[in-house]
Amino acid sequence: MAESKTDTKKTVSKAKTEPKFTKQALVTSSNFNGVERDILKIVLDENKEYSLTEVDKELKKFKEGM
Repeated sequence: MAESKTDTKKTVSKAKTEPKFTKQALVTSSNFNGVERDILKIVLDENKEYSLTEVDKELKKFKEGM
């Protein structure tokens, strides 16, 4: 009988981790307008770092509550 070869290559996970930013970096970023920066000053924690996805969720949550 012929031996069957098994593909031993492992699939590399392509899960990319988003960069995280401090509150200070985010509130001074030109990616956000003045109102959004003011909201970030209120809702973000000084001792935590946030990805842009997390920041967008926080902004959306705050705006929905207005």
